[in-house]
Amino acid sequence: MGEDFLMVGSVPVYTNTVQFSQNVVYIDGEIASVDNYHNVLYALNSAKDGDSFVIHINSTGGLVNTAMQLCNSIKSSEAYVIAVIHGMVASSATAIALACDEVVVTPNTAFMVHSVSWGMDGDLKSMRDNTGFYTKQYSKWVADVYKGFMSDKEIKDMIEHSKDIWMNDKEIAKRLKSRNKYFKSLEQKS
Repeated sequence: MGEDFLMVGSVPVYTNTVQFSQNVVYIDGEIASVDNYHNVLYALNSAKDGDSFVIHINSTGGLVNTAMQLCNSIKSSEAYVIAVIHGMVASSATAIALACDEVVVTPNTAFMVHSVSWGMDGDLKSMRDNTGFYTKQYSKWVADVYKGFMSDKEIKDMIEHSKDIWMNDKEIAKRLKSRNKYFKSLEQKS
């Protein structure tokens, strides 16, 4: 970054040269273990104000813990992050899209949210404790991710009754508008 000035008549014109980073990321397969996303996480975490990311998403989802870390990095990034959703965006991929500052819905995109599934092993007490902990943890995260985009009843049905909720591009766009209004109303209250 440098500062130059040019004299125009007797009035100096100062020019600052500032570089911004424009990044493009494709999440177009199964969301795998977090070590596959180290470069993306690093770029998001080290971004500066004025930088931007465009994340193209066409994924049926994958590991929730990876999605959680990507969502946290997107939300805390100083960059402006845009999700462009294509084709099928499902499961944990929906959370990544909704973590972005803006979501662009392309024609014929399908969106599907559902309850988490996982496997575990161990003795009965360990499995019961693990299930209880993750049920609370997941329920809290899901409520945060989909608040304003889905109704409280839909979120509850998804968590407690394993209901899948499917949306086409028109419904996604409509819900995004409602979600934006919801967040603006929260800002005005504070």
